[in-house]
Amino acid sequence: MTIFVQRSQRIGLVIAAAGFLSLLGGSRVMAQTELSQDAVRSALVERPDDVNLLCRLGDFYLKAGEADSAEQVFDKALKADRQSFDAKLGLGRIFLELKFRPKKSLGRFREAVEIDSTRAVGYGYLAGAYLETGDEDRAEEAAQHALTLDPKYAPAYLVLARVAQKAKNETAAMSFYQKYIDSNPEDPSPVLAFAEVFLEKKQFDKVTEIASLIKHEVALPLLAQVRMHLQDHEGAFALFDAYVKSLPIEEQAVYEDISSVGTA
Repeated sequence: MTIFVQRSQRIGLVIAAAGFLSLLGGSRVMAQTELSQDAVRSALVERPDDVNLLCRLGDFYLKAGEADSAEQVFDKALKADRQSFDAKLGLGRIFLELKFRPKKSLGRFREAVEIDSTRAVGYGYLAGAYLETGDEDRAEEAAQHALTLDPKYAPAYLVLARVAQKAKNETAAMSFYQKYIDSNPEDPSPVLAFAEVFLEKKQFDKVTEIASLIKHEVALPLLAQVRMHLQDHEGAFALFDAYVKSLPIEEQAVYEDISSVGTA
């Protein structure tokens, strides 16, 4: 039982950490090649005012959580081109993702979509910032606009799911989470977080229904918890064991004592 509980707690922490901002952060500021950070730096020696290279470097700093360095690079890009969509978006992301000042980010995102109103990612970040400030109406409007530009833009569905969830419209939320996971099957964490809300309420049918949206082994610990609550320890063990076996070998070693699950 101890291992099962520890693993469940760990899954919960992972889900909590993988929230909306990280999802948006996973959307590239621009179409990127396989250039490494060192390669970008080397190219900038010869072309120090190249806006695309500067924005790529800024994106590297964003992903590393280095707000000051990212801001300096994006500011330099803007000096080279005052109409750089990527630089405006990058500066907005610094305030949204690293400085946790969503209201401050709104201006940059608005400027970005004014420069280029054809890119869904701009409206996606704008929707995310509105959501973080509590303006659900504008968040919904921006998300819907993003989807008119790209019907498969997953972050917009996540915004709409969160808006519906706040309005306690579970049916609409479920529908948007379904569209989100269909568009972005590699990141089930927001859907798992939605399911955990119902797990806490002991609404196990809902948990099972939501988990069925996820075609990934990461849903198995959640379903195992349902079986535990229903006193089906053998079923919980089977699900959790299947999950452990899906992990890389080095991670499986942590759970070698799996026989203790459901026995204490």
